[in-house]
Amino acid sequence: MSGMTLNMEVMTSLRDAVGKCLAELGKKYDNMLVMTADVDTSSRIQAFKEAFPDRCYNVGIAEQCLMSTAAGLAHEGFKPLTFAFAPFASMRCYEQVRTDICYTKLPVIIIGNGAGYSNGASGCTHCGLEDSALMVACNNMTVIEPGDPAQMVKVLEAAMELNAPVYIRLGREATTSLYAEDVKYEIGKALIPREGNDGAFVCTGIMVHFAMEAAKRIREELGREIRVVDMHTVKPLDRDAVIAAAGGAKKDILEKSISPDLELVMEQRATYERGVGETQDIAITANDVYNVIVAVPIITDGDVTGCVAFVGEEENASADEVAVKLCQTAAQFLSKRLGL
Repeated sequence: MSGMTLNMEVMTSLRDAVGKCLAELGKKYDNMLVMTADVDTSSRIQAFKEAFPDRCYNVGIAEQCLMSTAAGLAHEGFKPLTFAFAPFASMRCYEQVRTDICYTKLPVIIIGNGAGYSNGASGCTHCGLEDSALMVACNNMTVIEPGDPAQMVKVLEAAMELNAPVYIRLGREATTSLYAEDVKYEIGKALIPREGNDGAFVCTGIMVHFAMEAAKRIREELGREIRVVDMHTVKPLDRDAVIAAAGGAKKDILEKSISPDLELVMEQRATYERGVGETQDIAITANDVYNVIVAVPIITDGDVTGCVAFVGEEENASADEVAVKLCQTAAQFLSKRLGL
C-alpha cells in the first residue's frame, strides 16, 4: 500500500499496524466508515479520525447498537469497520452479528481487539476466549486471525474487497514481522513461514511466532525439521494445507481405494504385524510406495468399518510394541465413537 511503511525490525502490535493503514484505506474507499464502541484510543483510529472526521463514529459502550447500526449502513452501500473488545464484539452482541449482519451477508468488518488473554490486565471479563468459535458458527462469516504486522495490512486490504461479513481477531501483543511488506496474501490460503517434513505446527495469530521458535529449537536439539503452517484464515480453512502438513503419505492416498491385500487383512478381523525379514509387502493402495507395518481393523456393531494402519517406506521395517499399541488404542477409540 503506497504511503504506509512498517519497520520490520521493530516490535509492532497488530492494532498499531491497523492504525497506520486505516487513513490510506480511507483515501481508496470513499464509502469506508470506522465505528467504535468507545475504544477509539485502544483501536488506534486517531489518524483516520483526523483525516475523515465525518466518517468516524463512536456509539459509546453499546456493542449491540454498534453492530445493528453498522448493518443498516452496510445495507445502504457503506463499508463499516467496527472496533470493540473481542469478548464484547462477539458475546455481548452475538444476536445482532448473527441476525442483522450474517444472515443478510452484509459487508461489515468486525475487529475484535484484545483477543485471548492479551487484555488480561482489564480482568477476566475482557478476555476473549470464545470469540473465534462463536464467529465461526455464524453463516456467511469469514474469520481471520493474523499474527504479523505486515500480514495485518494485507488482511484489511483483502477484507475491504470481500462483499461479506468478516471477523478479524487481534491480540494486543507486539511482535516483529515474519513476512515482508509485499507478502502474497489470500483469504483462505495458509502461509508457510517455515518448511519441514518431520512434523508440523498448524496455528494462528501470535502462536505462529511461538511455533517458529519451537521449530527452531527442535532442529537445534533433535535435528528434526518441523513445518510451520500459518492458518491465518480460520474460516474458510485451507484444507489442502492441512493435508500437506499431515505428510506426503496422507496426500498420496487420500480418496483412493485400499489394496486387495489390506482388504484381506481387514476381513480377518485381527491385528496385522509385519515381522522382521518379511518379504511380502502389503500396500495401502494398489499403486503407492507405503507398506503396512501394523494394521488394526475398526469393528463397529459387528461390522468392519475401517482400519488404523501404521505405514512406512522402508523395505525392512517391522512392527514394534509401541506402534501396535498406538494402532490398537486408536482403533478401539474409533470403534466406540462410530458406534454412538
